[in-house]
Amino acid sequence: MEPEDRPLLALLVTGVSLLAIIAIAIERHTSHGQAAAPKARAKPKRKVGAIRPTPRRKRVSDSKKRIFVGFAIEDEKYRNMLRGQSRLGDSPIEYTDYSVKEPWSSSWKTQCRQRIKSCDGMIAMLSTNTKNADGARWEIKCAVEENVPLLGVHIHTDDLYKPSEIEGKKVILWTWPGIASFINKL
Repeated sequence: MEPEDRPLLALLVTGVSLLAIIAIAIERHTSHGQAAAPKARAKPKRKVGAIRPTPRRKRVSDSKKRIFVGFAIEDEKYRNMLRGQSRLGDSPIEYTDYSVKEPWSSSWKTQCRQRIKSCDGMIAMLSTNTKNADGARWEIKCAVEENVPLLGVHIHTDDLYKPSEIEGKKVILWTWPGIASFINKL
């Protein structure tokens, strides 16, 4: 096993924990700690031609938390692994980003700022690659300016680089319980 594959193995091993946390979050979100609803009674017969009321259901997208993910383009595979978790089961999270290789056009900044502001929170994927990732650092600064809740996540346990833009914000090692705790507080 190559040393750079160790974080991937650790993520795969702890992925099961995330699924359990997501299942608990979904259960809490849907039941709000209440006992299970009693079984429905048999429906009364309706008169022919009667209009049925349309049941109101909460749309799935209304209940999802939108999370903006900031990352250095060199760390794209880790962003993909994080986003992949939202595709497992009925996850209450939806990830977005605005990754490009040339981030400095004014239209990119305007659109990126709008996308960040529309999110419930931001996760900044941190590594030494972040040091030279002007776009990722600008996204972090933008989230701070817009008062969007921000969590820094160190991708590697042996690489604890932290950009100055994230000073005063919570930064953790990549653990599913840590990420889930951040999302559940949004």
